[in-house]
Amino acid sequence: MTDIHIHTHFSSDSDESIERYLLAARADGDKTIGFSDHCDLDLMLDGQGGATLDVDGFFRETDDASEKFGDVKILKGAELGYSRKAEPYYVDMLRKYPFDYAIMSVHSVSGRGDCYYPAFFDGLDKRSAYELYLNAVLESVTSAVDFQVLGHLGYVARYAPYADKRLYCGEHASLIDKILEAVIERGAAIELNTRTGAEDRDVITPFDILARYVELGGRRFSFGSDSHKVEHYRTNADAVKSTLRRLGIGHTVRFENRVPVNEYL
Repeated sequence: MTDIHIHTHFSSDSDESIERYLLAARADGDKTIGFSDHCDLDLMLDGQGGATLDVDGFFRETDDASEKFGDVKILKGAELGYSRKAEPYYVDMLRKYPFDYAIMSVHSVSGRGDCYYPAFFDGLDKRSAYELYLNAVLESVTSAVDFQVLGHLGYVARYAPYADKRLYCGEHASLIDKILEAVIERGAAIELNTRTGAEDRDVITPFDILARYVELGGRRFSFGSDSHKVEHYRTNADAVKSTLRRLGIGHTVRFENRVPVNEYL
């Protein structure tokens, strides 16, 4: 089961080296690893900071690492912070470069900034804040961007200030169904992201949403630790397997040349 959501020094919020991850993968006996550094054009184009991805440097360094660590296959990915302004840039980038996969993520919503920051929630009740986020996710999954994975669905709840910050499928049923149906139609995967921000959950996306995805016919799930340092590589991998078994799913997927490859539990 390949961890395909990993950040290195090519992300503005990480200083981790590719080599240290590869040493960890080798020590664990992993044959495949996927790097997916941030491309935060959503924030940049909205004047909120962020950073673009040095794609040429990323490809050079991963290619060099592939020669040094020939026993571990390196998959090249990117995590794209979606906004409507950023969409044409991402379309162009993915046409120009041979990424194995792209993770579509929503961090920044409607000019309010990143959901990571308390200011995003100012003046908003829980329902309004979560609907802003979910509408942005719907826009991202129906965009022209050639993505393979929907990243950390439910991110808005990770840092929310509400007493009960859990995202409930039933409270946003129509909107969530549209998102899940769009993911299924595209043949993309829902990410089981283990960086939850909560001690009582193994993956960030609530189980009722994952179950609804399966009910609608979805069968593709990817594993992502969302690690920004090597100590978090493959965090809660066993919990991901347990979640999949509860859903009646016997495999995850990784993507090579943007084609899904099943990895059986």
